[in-house]
Amino acid sequence: MTSSFFRAALAATALLGVCSCAAPSGSPAAPHPTPHALILGLDGVRPDAFQAAKTPHLDRLIEAGLVTWDAFAGGADAESDPTTQATSSGPGWTSILTGVWHDRHHVADNTFQGADLANNPHLFARIRAVRPTAQLVSIVHWAPINEHLLRPYPSQASLLLEPGSDSAVAAAGAAQIRDADPAVLFLHFDEVDSAGHSFGYGAPIAEYIAAIELVDLHVGVVLDALQERESRTGEEWLVIATTDHGGLGTGHGGQSAEERTIWITAKGPGIQAGVLTHGPGHTIVALTVLDHMGVHVPSSEGFADEVPFGLLTRDSNPLQK
Repeated sequence: MTSSFFRAALAATALLGVCSCAAPSGSPAAPHPTPHALILGLDGVRPDAFQAAKTPHLDRLIEAGLVTWDAFAGGADAESDPTTQATSSGPGWTSILTGVWHDRHHVADNTFQGADLANNPHLFARIRAVRPTAQLVSIVHWAPINEHLLRPYPSQASLLLEPGSDSAVAAAGAAQIRDADPAVLFLHFDEVDSAGHSFGYGAPIAEYIAAIELVDLHVGVVLDALQERESRTGEEWLVIATTDHGGLGTGHGGQSAEERTIWITAKGPGIQAGVLTHGPGHTIVALTVLDHMGVHVPSSEGFADEVPFGLLTRDSNPLQK
């Protein structure tokens, strides 16, 4: 189901690749950089509150890349559509990490019962099939992400950690960036969602805003480590960040605009800075990371998105109403 736009982009990329390989006679060809990706998952962060909060570290990421404040969770917004799913963390993170909605992965709630990960695997599984020695690391505050999506499949991840706080997630993630060599690093932060459940979701709620500003400090620890690494090694990582849902009152799970509307931002090779006014579903995260890692997913696999985030066009989002 690759769009004509994406085919043209791929053709242009292939042509550039051919030209760049033609080094002058007697000159060695430049080495092809090994791709790396950092996925930042900030649980339960509504875009209106995000924009109202003071978040200098995330702002630095946004200013260097592409952002949409009008992306969506929950699949299609028509209840009769098979892609519709609860705006809950279980379905949300499954969609983010597999690239498909409930009609494919079958995760309906936070129990993860009925998950079909054999046919719709975690993006780590697809990378492992192409790069068998890649270091693939998942560090999460909400343990069920690892427990249900990766731990039953021990060959997929190189390292799984479930620290007990967002600050511990940040410290462990920064240590991986400084001291190890992860090809893909997924970090999940949970304390904003906890604040939403305790005090309410939304920009007017001081405790919720404070939680967003605190997670920004934790993300800053990670981004500072990455900036130092990129300066030292010359690497240019894909960094992509999103959330699993918004919230309404002190809960989420329904199909209201407050629960469905989310944000996505990314920076890295080939991604032009700017604001995308008409955003995709957060399923696009998996496709974007796989494309960056050089992993091709056939259209027959049923991914929810046709093009990676950096190549998105306004007409590429059939589920958005």
